[in-house]
This record gives sequence, C-alpha cells and structure tokens, in this order.
Amino acid sequence: VDSLATPTHAAPPGRDVAILAAPCHPALLRRSLRRLAVGSAEDVREATERPARTVIPDADLRLRVLVAEDNLVNQKIVGRLLARWRCRAIHAETGRLAVARFGDESPDLILMDCQMPDIDGFEATRKIRELERLAGPTARRIPIVAMTAHAMSGDRQRCLDAGMDDYIAKPLKPHDLLAALSRWCGRALDGVGPAPPPEEDGEAPFRSGPLSEIAGTDDAFRKQILSEFLESAERTVQDTQEAVAIPDLPRLHRGAHRLKGAAATIGADRLAAACAELERVADGTGGEEVEPLVARLREELDTLRRFLEDRPRREAA
Repeated sequence: VDSLATPTHAAPPGRDVAILAAPCHPALLRRSLRRLAVGSAEDVREATERPARTVIPDADLRLRVLVAEDNLVNQKIVGRLLARWRCRAIHAETGRLAVARFGDESPDLILMDCQMPDIDGFEATRKIRELERLAGPTARRIPIVAMTAHAMSGDRQRCLDAGMDDYIAKPLKPHDLLAALSRWCGRALDGVGPAPPPEEDGEAPFRSGPLSEIAGTDDAFRKQILSEFLESAERTVQDTQEAVAIPDLPRLHRGAHRLKGAAATIGADRLAAACAELERVADGTGGEEVEPLVARLREELDTLRRFLEDRPRREAA
C-alpha cells in the first residue's frame, strides 16, 4: 500500500503482487486479497489498476448552509459532511422553520428537502423567494439546492419552477453534494465526481459502503448513526402497524417515505425497497393490500437488526 501509487506502477515479474494507493477502500483491499488467493497476477493487476474514487475529497468551502431536512439520520450525515468541508450547518426540521431561519441566519446556500412536515420544500422555497423580492432589487438571491428522492424530468422541472436552482438525488452521495456546493460557491474543485459502488453482497440486508465512506475510520460515529437509525426505524414501523389498522393511508405513506430515505442513505437497501413498495401502494398508485407490505417492513427491519448485531462476530471470524 503506497500513498504515491499510480496505475502505472508495474508488478515485479513472476510474483502475485497488487499495488494499492493509500488511502485504500476496504472493498478494493478485499477484492485484491481474494484474487491473490485464487487468481493470477494478471487478474490482480486488472482489478487494482481500475481507478478508485471512493475517497471523499477534502475542501475548504467555509459556507453557512441551511439544511432543511426532517430526518435525524440524514441531518447528522449531511452535518458531518459539511463539517468536513469546513461549513457550518444550520438545521431546520420543518418547512416553516426553514423559512424563519433563512431570515434569521442569512445562509450562503440552502439544502432543501422536498418533502417535510407542515409545508413542503416547494412551498418553503416560494416563500423564501418572496422574502427576497420584498427585500428589494439589491437583495442577494440565495442558491437553493433541492434534495429529492425522485430523478424524473418532471420532478426536476417542478423544483426549478418553485424557484430552486439545482437538485441532487437521494440517497445523498458525498461527491454529488460536494459538486453542488462547489458549483454554487463559485469554486472549481479537483477530484469531485461520482464514486463507483463498493463490491459487496447484493443479497445482504446492509451494504456498508455508503456509511463507511462518510464515517471513515470514526467507528463511534458509525455506531451512533446505526443506533439512532434503528431506534427511529423501530418507531416508524410501529407507527405503520398502527396506521394500517385504522387504516390511514396518508400516515402510511409519510412513514414509508421517511424511513425509505434514511435506509437508502445508510445502505439498508432491502429495507429501503420495502419502504418504496409500501409508499407506492399507500399513495394510491398500486392496488395491492397494504397489510402484507407492512409485515414485510417489520421482517426486513428485524433482519437488519440481527445482521448488524451479529456483524462483530462475523468480522472476528
């Protein structure tokens, strides 16, 4: 492992050698060790010479960023990334609070979740643009970047029509967020681009890549996020079980949407997929019964909890 390694480094002839650039992504190291054990030197070089861009670039942006986001897990992850880039995060858990804090805090940029309690991100953006208009022609227009779980052209246009300037898709990817910040703070940053997904078991209930990329070597932060996610997810699943007994489809839709975003952010893909299916049916676009989908939500959360609890034993083995 060499901090100066480049893809042009050649392996010594006749030896099974992989030269990895430091810092090395765990998935790349794992793949290299596997190929060293069972493959040829050519296989190893082919795997390790592929450019890896999973390391989050550093940046010194020094922005005041208003984060309009009601999900606690997403709040903490965005706050962690902003702190890494020397930005100050100003949190707002509702749309109305986002409008109020815009007036009080004078942020340099706003990250606006599109679906929030009381008023959504679209209405909050319209109110902010109206406040800017009332402030007069000399008032600065603050960039507003939508955080949306949808990537369809119609949804993007809706963001722009509401007065937003840009959008990034959820689950949030560090490179996408940094690229958006750099676009609107007027600084071009090297090494900012999409990161390839880590090589992990697609059948597992948890994919460590997204959270590992953000937490780095900070195990305490990783454990805190997972603990808070499981606690919040448990409350949401219990709420959906109560809502299905009424039944209350809007309540089911809100709960599934909220949990879907956090699950996708941390890498709980199977749970996120179950939430997406329940969300689809609860908003009336699907004709299936909701009870089996709520039961699946409970099953996936319990499976995820057992998987995470058993993870230290598996890693030690």
